[in-house]
Amino acid sequence: MPLALLDSRGTELWQEIQGHWSDATRHEELLKHCLQTGTLAAAGRLYRERLDEDPKDAVAAKMQAQILTKATLTLSLNKSQPREAVTRSRWFWAIVLLAMALGITGGLFWRKFR
Repeated sequence: MPLALLDSRGTELWQEIQGHWSDATRHEELLKHCLQTGTLAAAGRLYRERLDEDPKDAVAAKMQAQILTKATLTLSLNKSQPREAVTRSRWFWAIVLLAMALGITGGLFWRKFR
């Protein structure tokens, strides 16, 4: 399974963070961008790699926790959004009407040729 990748803007933000690691604003900007573009997994992987290099890195640990929280919340919100009822779909009613028309036509032919 391929690893999630940052887009070009996310990569730029990550490179800026490397030079200003203690700047919380830059980290938040990256998380905001990743949340909007659906690339939280890629950001999480980058912070995980940073933690693998330095397990005592408090900034990376904090950001990893924030990513996990945001990803979990996003997943929960997506699951809790109500789906459109099947009976409210235009396709459902098109199929019902088609079935009725075929049934009536079939009934008329059956009666005529019986």
